[in-house]
Amino acid sequence: MSQLLTMQGRIDAYLAERRRLGFKGQARNATPTSWACRLEVLRPFVEHERRLDPRNKPCG
Repeated sequence: MSQLLTMQGRIDAYLAERRRLGFKGQARNATPTSWACRLEVLRPFVEHERRLDPRNKPCG
């Protein structure tokens, strides 16, 4: 991949790779605690991606 990907493109590629490895989609019975754990894992990834491409600005 020589071209720069948008944040959405990177997320799509990440999710496609997870699916390829056998991970399922979203949990239907996710609790607030499980979502908090997911976000705790996701935040460092987002910060890493933002530093790689400054066009990826934080939301909010």
